[in-house]
Amino acid sequence: MIPKALSVISFLQAIEVTVVMSALSAVIAIVMGTPIAYVMARYEFHLKSVVDAVIDIPIMIPHIIVGIMIVLAFASYYGLGPILKAHGINFINTLWGATTAVAFLSSTYYIRVVEASIRMISPKWRPWQGR
Repeated sequence: MIPKALSVISFLQAIEVTVVMSALSAVIAIVMGTPIAYVMARYEFHLKSVVDAVIDIPIMIPHIIVGIMIVLAFASYYGLGPILKAHGINFINTLWGATTAVAFLSSTYYIRVVEASIRMISPKWRPWQGR
């Protein structure tokens, strides 16, 4: 059964899209999430609790609602869509749209894990803070 599935071109395309989408969303989470996690772990600032709550939004909202929110935000007739469409950028039914959704949903988990890890670093291993 598996060898037969591996010979179906649509199956291979689905695997390719999944791997590319996952890799791109991981890169987005790392690039955007690491600085956020660092700031959340190391600094106290006004409205930190609000930022903390915003970080958790993706896991509090059902995934179908997140999908609808992304469609509305990037549709060609609503939200950012008209601006993006004017520049020839389309997110709906594209790899970038799916990657945006996955990155939005998974970034919360990345930020929380990295934030907890940064908090656990011993002060003696923080040369940037002095001794």
